Amino acid sequence: PGLRKEYPLVIAGMSGWKNRQTEKQLAKVGALVIGHVRRSLMPALYHSASMFVFPSLYEGFGMPILEAMAAQLPIVTSQVSAMPEIAKEGAMYVDTRSPAELSAAMARVLENADLAARHGLAGRRRARTFTWEETARQTKAFFERALGAMGF
Repeated sequence: PGLRKEYPLVIAGMSGWKNRQTEKQLAKVGALVIGHVRRSLMPALYHSASMFVFPSLYEGFGMPILEAMAAQLPIVTSQVSAMPEIAKEGAMYVDTRSPAELSAAMARVLENADLAARHGLAGRRRARTFTWEETARQTKAFFERALGAMGF
């Protein structure tokens, strides 16, 4: 309860299909559901946050994690799908199907400034490895391997 008052839970993003009941429950516990945020406002949202929690169970890439790492936020996320591959040491991983495990990890980050700083710095370092040059290099290498396998 003390952490909830000091660190309000803000949920950003478009509402999903059949989310009305979930949003009502979130409102009951005092969460602020702000909905879709324009791209131009995202940096301000990330920089005003104390941490980034991404409990997704499936992600194709994990762009929100990359954005949060670039903002040097400590991250709590799922230990499945693309999250560990994208964040590596830049996040704290939990079973996000466990409310107790998720909330305990969030509390650890909020109560331990050194832990939050270490995760934030590790995430920022990891985010710097994602450059357009590296993307182009890997894309070119992929197509060269594919064409080579086809005999070209």
